[in-house]
Formats: sequence, structure tokens, C-alpha cells
Amino acid sequence: DPPHQVTLTQDYYLGKTEVTQAQWQAVMGSNPSTNCGSYGVGDDYPVYCVSWNDICGGATGSSCTAASFVGKLNQLLGTTKFRLPTEAEWERAARGGTTTEFSFAVPSDWDTGCGSFPEALPYMWWCGSADGANNPVGQKLANPYGLLDIHGNVWEWVGDYYSSSYYSNSPPSDP
Repeated sequence: DPPHQVTLTQDYYLGKTEVTQAQWQAVMGSNPSTNCGSYGVGDDYPVYCVSWNDICGGATGSSCTAASFVGKLNQLLGTTKFRLPTEAEWERAARGGTTTEFSFAVPSDWDTGCGSFPEALPYMWWCGSADGANNPVGQKLANPYGLLDIHGNVWEWVGDYYSSSYYSNSPPSDP
């Protein structure tokens, strides 16, 4: 879908890195990343092999179930503040205040597949640099907002659902 202008009116925070396997273990009591092949296992590796229901399980990222990671995290810390970001919030954070596709400069003819992408090497792991595995968090440079691994390594979950009709017709403020 084509880019469009949105306004975010509420403050929000993101973790500095992806949720690690050690963090997941501390909240959930087990490490699902050991159950589906080895794409990188260890305390500092991002958690993977988790579903939407494992992470949130609610109707949206702000209404997560008590049995989910977000729900249990809120219970453990005695709060209701933790939630998944919306797609618009994640995108703003990922771009780090830039208006470009990534938070770093990219040539117009960059390889969108798994080929050469030297501009990305300092900032992210992707199929062209990771040899089919995940990597420990925090190994690449941060974006302008100080976030690490915001591009690449593992897929990110957001709080809203995918719908091409919603994207093109979403409200201009806090979609």
C-alpha cells in the first residue's frame, strides 16, 4: 500500500531489543524456541516459534489475555501498561524519525531479496547476512531512537491486524 500521513497523539515506549529467550523464560516459565528447530538458542537470542496467541491472544494488542506473554508480564509487574505497538507506532519507531524506508540510507536500486545490501550490514540481520539463523540481540548499530534489531533478525508482531482496506482507509490520527 502507498505511504500515507498519520499522526500519533499518545506517548508510547518500545523495548530496546526484541524479547529475548531469557526474558520469555522469566515470564512464561519455558522457552518455545527449543521446540521447532535450532535457529539460534540462548539467553540473548530473540524468542521465536511463538504465535499471536502466545504473545497476546486478545482482540488487539491492547487487550491481551491473562495467559499470554503480555498478560503475564502485566500481572508480574502489577500494571496494565504493556501492550503491542500498533503498526503505525512500530513503523515510526523503526524509521527512527526518518522518512525513508529504513532508518539508514538505502540506494534506490537495493536488492530486495537476499542479495547484496552493504548499507544494511551495520544495522540488521536478514536472509542475505544471517545464514538462515537468528543472532543474539544487540549486535548491530542502533537506529536514531536507540532501538536495536528493529530491522531484521526475527519478525515483529504489532497490535493491529492486517487489512488492505483498513490500511488505505485508516483514520489519520492514531490508526
